[in-house]
Amino acid sequence: MRRVFNKNLSKASRGVSQVSNFGHASYIPCKVRFDFSNVRIEKLRTRAANVVLVWERRDKTIATEQQVVRSGNVSFSDGLHLECTLFKDPNSNVFQQKQAKFAVRVFSKEGKTIAKIHFNVAEYILVPSGSQDIKLSLSDGSILKGLVTTTLARSGRSVWLCSAYSAFSCPGFLDSYSPHEEDVL
Repeated sequence: MRRVFNKNLSKASRGVSQVSNFGHASYIPCKVRFDFSNVRIEKLRTRAANVVLVWERRDKTIATEQQVVRSGNVSFSDGLHLECTLFKDPNSNVFQQKQAKFAVRVFSKEGKTIAKIHFNVAEYILVPSGSQDIKLSLSDGSILKGLVTTTLARSGRSVWLCSAYSAFSCPGFLDSYSPHEEDVL
């Protein structure tokens, strides 16, 4: 069972993040879904019997089920899924940076972090969709491997939050829209 946690943000921090988004006015917002599957960690340095992999992005934290560490290696049968809005420069078609974090934590009440890495999710976008194998070096020297699949959102509320210009500028955004489908909130 996958767990999703929303951290409570103070009003002050929400205000700061809203002000910082003002700089995106000339960029095209695109809702992107990231799926991370076939996840395994090699050379993990821990004495813990069970660990979880956590994917954090601002106020969202998504965790796998606990898995047993065997000889410094662990595989996660369930994948991690994250959806976020990225902003694309209309002139260069390059997405702005968006930071996220993978962390390996001990499965316990305290949930101590064993290893982590901060990375830019924009580096893994394939437009309009695609998959690629990744290999990331974590802070303790262990290696995180898996398959990242990215997909641009095609219908629902995210399309209508964009301006008409933005919706038509993101390839494939309206390809599958039917006026009979319900918009997802």
